[in-house]
Amino acid sequence: MSSSKQKRVTLESGDREVFEVDENVVAMLKTVKHFLECEHDNVAIPIPSVKSEILGKVVEYCNQRASQVKGPAKSKMEIEEWEKEFIDVDHVTLRDLLLAANFLNIQGLLDLALDKTASMISGKYPQEIRDMFNIVNDSTPEEEIEIRTKNPWAFEGDPQYVPPVSDPEYQPQEKPLQQASDQTESQPQPWIGQTEPVNQEATRSESQPQR
Repeated sequence: MSSSKQKRVTLESGDREVFEVDENVVAMLKTVKHFLECEHDNVAIPIPSVKSEILGKVVEYCNQRASQVKGPAKSKMEIEEWEKEFIDVDHVTLRDLLLAANFLNIQGLLDLALDKTASMISGKYPQEIRDMFNIVNDSTPEEEIEIRTKNPWAFEGDPQYVPPVSDPEYQPQEKPLQQASDQTESQPQPWIGQTEPVNQEATRSESQPQR
């Protein structure tokens, strides 16, 4: 019967592309699921902060989760294999998926994206992570100093770390000894190669015979 069919709902991405999905998919998007209570049919639910490429991935994920509920049972291994293939994306797509999952409050997708992100950034320095995900460092020099002071382990040995100009404490990892030797060579000490002044009074008194 037609009454048993899922209601179709339209989602509209930030770049105006539309996706028709079942209402149980929209119910997974906790941020916008209240639109299901609206009485107006055929009105697209706007999701302006998510572009079409990413919204398509979100819909794919939610459709898969819905099929796990109403379709044939799948083993844990099958689900994990699908998720592994689904989340195997480039750095920028992963970042956008994470942001979309967070905005739409899809906990399963958010956990999946966070796990993938954690595995990708493991062992990398802060600047490498910024470069990987195209993250702009908007910290002020003072904030950068505070971060480095509280988390020195994150910067140890980082060849890409560029200290703020106002950070007097930072010294490159491999240069302190060379700098010290350069200073020694460029600034010869005044006593090197010189004899200590002779105390003439003491010399004269020692040369006189004792009475």
